[in-house]
Amino acid sequence: MKLAKALSDKTYDIRLRQKLLGEGKLDKAELNKYLEGLEDDAGKCEDLNAVVAATVSEPAPNNTDY
Repeated sequence: MKLAKALSDKTYDIRLRQKLLGEGKLDKAELNKYLEGLEDDAGKCEDLNAVVAATVSEPAPNNTDY
């Protein structure tokens, strides 16, 4: 059962979402239903007031794939 749950969770993984939608393995209606069913945990978070330095990287010359 753990494997089945892990595979099911990967279906909604943001890193795989566009690929699965494009391949027809995930339906937009199914995705929207999943997203609407997620609990809003915004009230459970804590502001850390962290300062993070921004890092900017330049694309390689002749690289238009960005």
